[in-house]
Amino acid sequence: MEDSAEHYTLSYPVWSVTWDGRRICGRPLEESCRQLDELAACGIYEVMLSGYHCEEEADFDMDAETVKLGAALRERGMKGAQHHSLVSMWTTPGESQAEVIRRMKKCVDYTANLNADVVVFHAMKFLGGTDMGEDIRRRLEDAVARTSEAAVRETIQENLHAAGQYARERGVLIALENLDRFTPWCDMANLPELVRGADSEAVGFCLDTGHAWCCGRDPAEWVPVMGDKLFTTHVHDNHGLPAKFAGSGGLIDVVNEHLDEHLSPGLGTISWRDFIRALRKSGYRRTLNFETNGWPGLEGRDAYRFAIQFWRTCECLAAEHAN
Repeated sequence: MEDSAEHYTLSYPVWSVTWDGRRICGRPLEESCRQLDELAACGIYEVMLSGYHCEEEADFDMDAETVKLGAALRERGMKGAQHHSLVSMWTTPGESQAEVIRRMKKCVDYTANLNADVVVFHAMKFLGGTDMGEDIRRRLEDAVARTSEAAVRETIQENLHAAGQYARERGVLIALENLDRFTPWCDMANLPELVRGADSEAVGFCLDTGHAWCCGRDPAEWVPVMGDKLFTTHVHDNHGLPAKFAGSGGLIDVVNEHLDEHLSPGLGTISWRDFIRALRKSGYRRTLNFETNGWPGLEGRDAYRFAIQFWRTCECLAAEHAN
């Protein structure tokens, strides 16, 4: 598909929950509604919602609260572009995967309640384990030693297939996020295989531009790999892979936020012209979700409006360069 100056629909996060170090805590619905109204005033009618899952305790009823928030969105003519959740994706091959699949389905339910189209998962979390790359690698190595790499891969793919079939019934898509070198099997060599092996129309990808760039890969390179299975995005900027980590194999031995800065596009070093051109060439026309909070140094609506205008300029420049 040729480049064009058509604008993408944009989405921004609404932070409806927090984490106090022990459990998930709900924010008052009124606070979320105020943020929804601020975004709507800036022409943003789709939002990213996060944090509803079964992996940690919560101080509220997730079913009830996701229904309420979904209703608040519908009342405003808004919707969830995506629900960024957390889920266990496997346990030891040969053991029952019923609890894993139950949790995946529950995340799909929360997504449907939120009036959202896509649920985003980090792949590879072990049942009862953490979402940290080092813990995932340790459990993966142990499981492979006791069974085989093929057994682990097939177990994850079968679980994803079951969750994907359920997601289709609920009108939800499941998107696995590229974590690149932060987490085993979430890079370009392995993540596409997990999606292909899931064998479900409802299982695809979330392209996180920041993860790719701070791990040494241009996010534009991911676009043709994900192809028509690119269901959603996390768009944010950073300054790329520091030289001292450039030759590192395996996991990057540094706390993620030291590299993954989550800057508004334009404040890091990603070539947004190339990224937009790659999206247009691939035929991607879904919403672009910004995993940022607008433009730093500005307040309220001005922060969003400035960031949005910068992005619109990038879209126009990408089209002009192509022509």
